[in-house]
Amino acid sequence: MRAGLVARPEDYRWSSFAEKIGRQKLDWLDGHPSRESPARDASQRCQEYAAWVYSGVAEEELRFLRVALERGQLTGDERFRTEVAQRTGGRIEFRGGGRPRKAPGAEEINPSP
Repeated sequence: MRAGLVARPEDYRWSSFAEKIGRQKLDWLDGHPSRESPARDASQRCQEYAAWVYSGVAEEELRFLRVALERGQLTGDERFRTEVAQRTGGRIEFRGGGRPRKAPGAEEINPSP
């Protein structure tokens, strides 16, 4: 919706949203155990999920996700990042920018003769 491809989430061909809110049945889509909770009926779960999706993403969270995507960084919790780092052998952490910029007028030191 944000990209202007569809007017509603259920209109996007490759989304499972319509199935998750009970408007379409997709036999190939696996359900999630949380959707089978006996605490609420199916209709109530569908309504709650639709309300959650339509509530959108907070601007601060969206900025965080965009920065992580641009940097190729993960956004999970510490346990998730640690496990991915161990499995991939890479360093997974959110770090600030590189070296601080030189102050205006600071002279460069050239170590070569």
